[in-house]
Amino acid sequence: IMYVLFCVVTALRAFQLIASRRDVSHNEMGPSLPLSLRNNTRIEELQCSHNLLIDVPDVFFTMPNLNIVNLRNNNIYYIEPSAYCSLSRAIYVDLSENYLSGPFPSCLFSSNSSIVVIELADNLFRGPFPMKDVESTPGSLIVLDLSVNTITSIETCSTCAYPALTNLDLSETELVWDLIQSSLPF
Repeated sequence: IMYVLFCVVTALRAFQLIASRRDVSHNEMGPSLPLSLRNNTRIEELQCSHNLLIDVPDVFFTMPNLNIVNLRNNNIYYIEPSAYCSLSRAIYVDLSENYLSGPFPSCLFSSNSSIVVIELADNLFRGPFPMKDVESTPGSLIVLDLSVNTITSIETCSTCAYPALTNLDLSETELVWDLIQSSLPF
C-alpha cells in the first residue's frame, strides 16, 4: 500500500510540474499566442522562443504564477508598456532578438523586486537607459543584457548600488567606454 501511495504522489507531482511548464519553442507558432496558453493560470514557466510571434496580448503577462518568460527570437514589435508591470513574480525575462522599440521598459524593474535575469539584447530600443530604475531590484538582479540596442546614455542614481549585478552587457551600443565608467557606481 505504501508503494502504491508513493507512486500516486510521485505521479501527481510530475503532473503538477508538467502543468506548470509550457515549452512551445521552435514551432513556427504565430502570429499570436494560442488561447489555451493565455487562459492557463497555473503556468509558471513559458518557453516560446524561436517562433513567429508578432503579438503578445496583455493578458499573457497577467498570469498570476508566471516567473519564467522566454520570448527570445520572435517577431514581436510591441508590448504594451503597462504589461511589463504585470510581471511582478518574474525571475527570468528574455525578450532578446525581437523588434521591440521605444523607451526601455522601466516598469519591468520598478514593479519587480525579485527579478534575477533580464535579457533585452538585439532589439530596437533607443535613447537613455534608466539605470536609476534598476535601484528597485538591487538585491536580486544579477544579469542585465542590453547589448545590440541604441543606448545613447545611462541615467544613473548617485546613491544607487547594485551588489548582485555581476553581468551587465552593453556591447554594440552607442555608448563610449569613458561614459560607461563614469556613469556606473560599481
